[in-house]
Amino acid sequence: MDFLTLDNLARKLNKQKEPGNHTVFARVDTNTTLIEGTFGANDRIRCAGVTIKRLVDMGLKVVIGTHNGRRGDPDFVSLAPLREMLSVIVGPIEYIGNTYDDDGINQEAIQRINILGPREAFLLENLRFLPHETEKRTPEDHSRSRFIQQLVNDCHVEYYVNDAFSTCHRNHRSIVGFGEIPNFAGLTTEAELKSANSVFAQFSAKQSNRQNIFVLGGVKIQDYFELMENSLAEKKVDKILCAGAFGNLCLFARGNELGEASKKFLVTHKLWDLRPRLRDLMKQYPNVFEVPVDIATIQNEQRREYAMDSIPQEVQQKYQALDIGERTAEKFSNIIDNAKLVFVKGPIGAFDKSGLLAKGCFLILRKIADRDFSARCFTVLAGGDTSVMLAALEVDRTAINHVSLAGGALLKLYAGEELPGLIQLEKSYQKFGNSFLR
Repeated sequence: MDFLTLDNLARKLNKQKEPGNHTVFARVDTNTTLIEGTFGANDRIRCAGVTIKRLVDMGLKVVIGTHNGRRGDPDFVSLAPLREMLSVIVGPIEYIGNTYDDDGINQEAIQRINILGPREAFLLENLRFLPHETEKRTPEDHSRSRFIQQLVNDCHVEYYVNDAFSTCHRNHRSIVGFGEIPNFAGLTTEAELKSANSVFAQFSAKQSNRQNIFVLGGVKIQDYFELMENSLAEKKVDKILCAGAFGNLCLFARGNELGEASKKFLVTHKLWDLRPRLRDLMKQYPNVFEVPVDIATIQNEQRREYAMDSIPQEVQQKYQALDIGERTAEKFSNIIDNAKLVFVKGPIGAFDKSGLLAKGCFLILRKIADRDFSARCFTVLAGGDTSVMLAALEVDRTAINHVSLAGGALLKLYAGEELPGLIQLEKSYQKFGNSFLR
């Protein structure tokens, strides 16, 4: 797809006599799971800060929009702590607390935005505090909303930057509603799209002795089906390595008995009823899915590994399978060794519960993060949990070709779905591109 970048905007501004006399709305995604009620430093916040800093350094007046949580969640909170974290990267950021009046911007916020000088930034309150931010409307309807019209007409916003790639699969107002002004991909969104192009190239490249491999773990299993069904039907993937809660569900779907403790977890997380759909896929593509041959549990603060065919009945009843075993890690590593693409989504084991459950994760990630390996295979790790896993296990992330901050958006993109936020970027390129590419 074609889209305008911040480099295109910078070149345009550099040709002007007063490049700092412009206001930009930067939609970033800093959505964070709170730890004991507070924001923890993470890659999303860091990357958002880098993009905002770039805009500030370009001499622009920057209005920052982001969200946290959704209505009814414990993470649905004010962004006051976020201002302090972003300021470490960007420099001073103005924040006044509440910036809204019903579904629009209040007068105090409008006045503060209008007196911003070049290289100054203003943070709006949590965008999802606005009643109509997440409503399903057409981009045209969103663009006519009071909120958008106030930003464009009352706050004189001339440019829109989408650096919220991980929210681009949502038809939300702040993602698709700025079609009347030029839209640009922020640094994070640009990096995600460049990586996706490399992945698509591997999907279409045919090498009989090299494989495209997905390593799928964690509990967000519903998100995987569209990707798996599309990739299997179009022969984009050769092997799917199943780990985490997803691996446990695959074992149950295949008829293996893991016991009541593992079943209870899947039932509690509303995953148990996905077995028939998964079973059908595994029967249709029997040579693609690779399931664990051994599992690990924690008993009396010790790690215990069992082959799938020799798990004691007492263990099945009392202890949940929380990691792949060493034999499975070796099996998966050998399969990965033959890859031209490796895509990892979700934790391989419950590393966050105990360091004793990080072994499977570490062995697989160590393989993928080997520089000799990544030089001959394109490697992508995706999702917030995966990023946390890298940090917790102190794996060299610089040896991995791309670490994505997105989860659902990336899965939908890989599955061939058009994302509303990316559609708007492409439309903006077609509408405004000529004036920024000359």
